[in-house]
Amino acid sequence: MVGGSAINFASGIVAVWLYAAIRPRYGAGPKAAAIAGFAIWLILALANLSLVLLTNLTVGLVAAIHGPSIVTFVVATLAGAWVYREPTP
Repeated sequence: MVGGSAINFASGIVAVWLYAAIRPRYGAGPKAAAIAGFAIWLILALANLSLVLLTNLTVGLVAAIHGPSIVTFVVATLAGAWVYREPTP
């Protein structure tokens, strides 16, 4: 339970870091945050698909488990982007 929470917290930190990294190209705001959240979800989806090769899980089962979490990733990144502020010079 604690390990899963730590992994989710770490992926949230990475998502906000990615948002900060893409802000210069996509601009500050919810569009860039949604793109960052989707990118993290996609990276983790591809990593979860490796379970299909290593175990007897099917692609459909992995998609059913990981697919709906796209909403969580995007909303969490939007929340993190709302809190994130660039330092003023």
